[in-house]
Amino acid sequence: MKEEGIVRATVWVPIIVLAMAAPSACQEKSPPPRPKSIATDSEVTIKQMGNSVVVTPVTAVVALGHPLKFTVDHLQTGSVVEVDFVTAPAEAGKDAGKPYVGPFPRKEGDAVNPSRGRYVLNPGQSWTTMPSDELGYWKYQVIIRFPNGTEISVDPGVIIKEGT
Repeated sequence: MKEEGIVRATVWVPIIVLAMAAPSACQEKSPPPRPKSIATDSEVTIKQMGNSVVVTPVTAVVALGHPLKFTVDHLQTGSVVEVDFVTAPAEAGKDAGKPYVGPFPRKEGDAVNPSRGRYVLNPGQSWTTMPSDELGYWKYQVIIRFPNGTEISVDPGVIIKEGT
């Protein structure tokens, strides 16, 4: 009786070893590279709080080739929001070193975007840029102009990175 028990245990040991080795043998030695992924922002909101302009997020991160939506919360009637990007040189590609105003191309015939890197928005309005075409860190100014001629402003930024 004892010999039977020993034989049965001896038979199970190789089976257990094979079962444990099978998943390792089936795995690929080098998995395919995954696309580079980064956390990104799709929208920037602009609002007034007292005597300040609040932009959220203060620094937006956008993947190269993606747009960014600007949304203006309700402001005083007759107020206008201007978004003006600072001129900076392109960091890569065929236009490396060439000065650009902002990372987003101009939409042809769009009154909200009279020139590259400048947007004029009314209270409650949203506007989505063209897909970004320039890498780097881009400062811009948000100005709220009130009907009485006064204004308030802040200087946030956008980072354009490679990835998805």
